Amino acid sequence: METQIIPENKGTNGKAVGSLLIGILSIFGIVIIGNGAVLSLAGLLLGILGLRETKKLRQKGRKLAVAGIIFNCLAIVSLFF
Repeated sequence: METQIIPENKGTNGKAVGSLLIGILSIFGIVIIGNGAVLSLAGLLLGILGLRETKKLRQKGRKLAVAGIIFNCLAIVSLFF
């Protein structure tokens, strides 16, 4: 049985960075425009994927992914208030 070797990639995960940026933009979108649901859902998905990839590929950006998930969740919750 062969063991699969996963190469270490020490760069920052792009999905984590994207999630954080989309989270910030979606909060501004909700405040200014009044709608940002699709943007928030996309950012939440990117944050979850980025969080999984940072662990699997040993990349930097875990905290960015968590912050992105939090911002996107706040944006989604604020849609109901």
